[in-house]
Amino acid sequence: MLIWRLLANAAAGDFFSVRAVRYVRGIGWLLIVGCVLEAILGLLATAAQHGYSIQQFGTGAHLALRADGGFDFLQLALGGLVLLLAELFRRGAIIETEHRPSDAHRDPARS
Repeated sequence: MLIWRLLANAAAGDFFSVRAVRYVRGIGWLLIVGCVLEAILGLLATAAQHGYSIQQFGTGAHLALRADGGFDFLQLALGGLVLLLAELFRRGAIIETEHRPSDAHRDPARS
């Protein structure tokens, strides 16, 4: 959902805004929290699966224990990179607001 909102924001031409920063930060935190929750739930599911098995004939789904049982460091790194990108968006938003003409600086003769 955040990706669609970010894309809609970009389609509107509002690349560097507070809203875009919020969306990119949300995506980064979702990646990191998802990785941590996946590791925790993987450990809990592994503990619950000990002693249980499923027998099946033919092709179909098989229950398998997760071999590593740890963090997906690639997903953590990706989440960190997305948070870094959010910081770049924040700085871009600051620069854009500094260069945007405001109503107070307008020439009254042009209105």
